[in-house]
Amino acid sequence: QLFGAIIVYAVFGTVTTTALGKKLVGLNYSKLQKEADFRYSLVRIRDNAESIAFYAGEDIENKEVVNRLEKVIDNRKEINVAQRNVEF
Repeated sequence: QLFGAIIVYAVFGTVTTTALGKKLVGLNYSKLQKEADFRYSLVRIRDNAESIAFYAGEDIENKEVVNRLEKVIDNRKEINVAQRNVEF
């Protein structure tokens, strides 16, 4: 009887954790993409800094970098929420 209860408890815990943690797979994949986009934009700015300055494109580039950084931060917030749900 006790062995059966242990098995039921383990199966319930596994199913619940899998259901709650399923969202984390997509969020972590998205995290890699968003962070790579952000790093790429920084490298692109460094490589083209002279052209950007010559054509006064600082504001446009700044908006793009800020937009990509906000996407990284928003994704991290979603990951934190999903991890909190799995851990409790």
